[in-house]
Amino acid sequence: MALKPEPLDDNFCMDVLKEAPITSILTADHSSAANPPRVKKPRGRPRKHPVMPTVGAAKKVRRSKTGCRTCRRRKKKCDEAKPRCMNCERNALLCEGYLEKQIWKSGKESLPLTPLRPIFDGLETLEDRIFWRHYNGYLSTVLTVEGDDKSAFKDMMVPIAVKHQGLMHSILSLASKHIDFDTPYGISILRDNPSTTLEALRKRSIYHHDEARQKFYADCKEPTAEGNGVLISARYGQILCFLLEAQAEGSPFGDHRIHLSIYRKLITTSTPNDPAFFSFISEFFEYHIYADELVHSALEPDCQTVSEGTYTHPQIHQPRLLGVADGLLDCLSRTTAIRNMMRRNMLAHTDLAVCWQDAAELDITIRGWVPHWPPGDCRKSVGYIYRQMVYIHLLRTLNPPSQTTAAIMPRPQAERLFEAVECSLALLNTLRPNDPGQRLLLLPCFIIGTASVLQEHQDAVRIAIKTLKGYTGMRNVDKVMSVLEEVWRLMSAGEWLAVWDWPEVARKMNLDFIPA
Repeated sequence: MALKPEPLDDNFCMDVLKEAPITSILTADHSSAANPPRVKKPRGRPRKHPVMPTVGAAKKVRRSKTGCRTCRRRKKKCDEAKPRCMNCERNALLCEGYLEKQIWKSGKESLPLTPLRPIFDGLETLEDRIFWRHYNGYLSTVLTVEGDDKSAFKDMMVPIAVKHQGLMHSILSLASKHIDFDTPYGISILRDNPSTTLEALRKRSIYHHDEARQKFYADCKEPTAEGNGVLISARYGQILCFLLEAQAEGSPFGDHRIHLSIYRKLITTSTPNDPAFFSFISEFFEYHIYADELVHSALEPDCQTVSEGTYTHPQIHQPRLLGVADGLLDCLSRTTAIRNMMRRNMLAHTDLAVCWQDAAELDITIRGWVPHWPPGDCRKSVGYIYRQMVYIHLLRTLNPPSQTTAAIMPRPQAERLFEAVECSLALLNTLRPNDPGQRLLLLPCFIIGTASVLQEHQDAVRIAIKTLKGYTGMRNVDKVMSVLEEVWRLMSAGEWLAVWDWPEVARKMNLDFIPA
């Protein structure tokens, strides 16, 4: 079969073709022969089976986009451990978590997309997921002193929340109130979630706040079945979230006391079925009741302290906090009761009538108390700070200045006070900024601060409070600092009687808060 000739251009003409010069061809051939290309001799022994190089194969370095936000910002390799990477853990950094995986879709796709309903009630929007991640990845960690792997705020509260919508709303409301969007952490949340806005987050926060309370009050109207363990536990969990929300916002109106009162009424009628949850919830509320009476009980004539009242304390197994199960905070309460009695007598211009026998017994108990925590547990070192705190509270209480006194107290007692403050501040300096024990330091910092006369001691307390504020993010810390600054101003003015009565200082500033 004859081959089909290829069509030629209509304007093609053989006459325009010219023969190539022979000299140029010879010159090119001669040059190539005279100067052959040099081949680089390989180093070392030749391979028995040499590997032929692949033409055009270039090494491609791919950058991982699945690391945590912290490692990506620091341009460090991330091991992508969940929920927090070990690289951040080793360097004591806040792991900001991981970005949601984005799925690329072609513009030509036209598949029908069916929206997936949320698995858990309450987690419906992007804002809900932001609050949820903040609670599980950050807030639940700073609320406990046992470490992230033993956090009751996750291990106990979350399983109840996924079964009870009211507690879910309470957790999301608490998390939303805790985030400070003026900090680098809050700014990074907005940057990493461009689909939402600050206004949308605030509206969703208000929504969860309202829904949580409506659900709580609706449940309280219904009779509680003894067998409904989830409902009973959810009630306690919601009250706990309400209390923490007041601390997170730094409310100066005494909101926390409402929640403490509800707890004390509820604990006498129905208790959680789970012994571990009952122990956790009881210790948490008892701790805050002790802390609240420091300021409140002095200002209410008919208010009794925990040590004076007939309230029966629940027995706590497997303690998590300090001072409740071991009885140390009961010494603080007994000292507060003595102080309140002396304050009432001072205001009535009558004899102080100090019961020195009770004071002597307290002194013996405080000096003989030791923390029973294993070595390496942060609560062991914090326990010694608590002992110093109770000792300072008793020493200051038993030595009130008179109207004519030009010093904080007589010289021998003043020397003991300065020594106790020095020791307390030295113990505070042993804790790292990211130590879980920071969660427990606001109460001792407040008591120690009211007795810090020297400028260097006051500066050390400021640093300690700033550090624990950076760790916990709770805004009630600011109220504690405001009262201390006023107390220190009164010290510099020599108004020692006003310094001794620091509950009255807080009242004049219209600050009703809980220093814990």
